[in-house]
Amino acid sequence: MKFQSFGGPAVKMQLASSMVKSLAPLVIYLKHQSRIRDIVILDEPEMCLHPSLQRKLAVILAQAVNGGIKVIVSTHSDFFLREFNNLIMINHDSPEGLHLRRKYLSIGYDSNASLKYREVGANLFESNTIREVECSETGFSMPIIDDVIEAQNEASQDIYFSLF
Repeated sequence: MKFQSFGGPAVKMQLASSMVKSLAPLVIYLKHQSRIRDIVILDEPEMCLHPSLQRKLAVILAQAVNGGIKVIVSTHSDFFLREFNNLIMINHDSPEGLHLRRKYLSIGYDSNASLKYREVGANLFESNTIREVECSETGFSMPIIDDVIEAQNEASQDIYFSLF
């Protein structure tokens, strides 16, 4: 299989980046085949993506949700989760909310990408159990990820301030 770039030579599939190989089917589906009330299940869609692209992918998925597609995502990415929380918080009907959507429009924070917290569900899979995580106007928290980040930050600060 080959990809034909616009105005350039064909690129063999095995030479394309991991991001292109993993997300090309999703892009084609969303652009050409998706229908209202479809359900899309994605397992770790952020793999092989730079953190800035993880954020953009979260915005694209929020836009798909607002277009009538149900999206189910499995992730371990704090960037991805935090971006969903931003999209929940930005859905605030107030002058401040409007100001923030305009301020961050360049990364896609508009009314088409904001998420209604009552329509977002989050579950934590841990120790052979599934637990529903509460979602509010500020989003949701995943302690299993947050605790690791906090421990890493504490270790980094301890090392830095002890040695330098």
